[in-house]
Amino acid sequence: KAAFGLDTVINVLDADKDMYVVRAGSGGGVDRLVGTSNSRAVFEEFLDSKYEVIPDVYFIPHEATHPAWNKLGGNVVTPVFQWAGTGWHPEDACFIRLRTTEGTDLGVLSVDSPISQPIPDRSGFELLRLFAVVGANAAENVTLLGEIGALEAERTMQTLRRELEDEVALHRSLLEIQNRLGL
Repeated sequence: KAAFGLDTVINVLDADKDMYVVRAGSGGGVDRLVGTSNSRAVFEEFLDSKYEVIPDVYFIPHEATHPAWNKLGGNVVTPVFQWAGTGWHPEDACFIRLRTTEGTDLGVLSVDSPISQPIPDRSGFELLRLFAVVGANAAENVTLLGEIGALEAERTMQTLRRELEDEVALHRSLLEIQNRLGL
């Protein structure tokens, strides 16, 4: 569900295609975004240092009219609520890099408010970044576990292949001995 009363969209980096692909999220309209993608270059335009609140956290106010919004096509969900005139506007955007503690870039977390509420202060943004890092580390661990499982399976197959080759060689030797003995 929503994190800290905020809607989220997880854009996972597909390095082979140089794209960010929406894998999951919370909030209204997220279902239609899952599986859509945008180029890495478009997202990098949003991650401009002039919008960086703290490292890896970017807040783009609605007044900024960022030119990259037009490049996202229909892959955008804008919350619908009555803005109170202050605080989070429906068209404000927050992006958090999903980067592990080791610096591996896994994607971008897009954060929106479904209601008119105060914009987080520096410590609130830091808490969001911390949860993004924890999530990125967890995702990396799952990936690593899959890779370890694949390596273990490969090692098992190699061991079985060697055992089978040894058994075949033994059978050939026995057949050769049998033929020499005339049996």
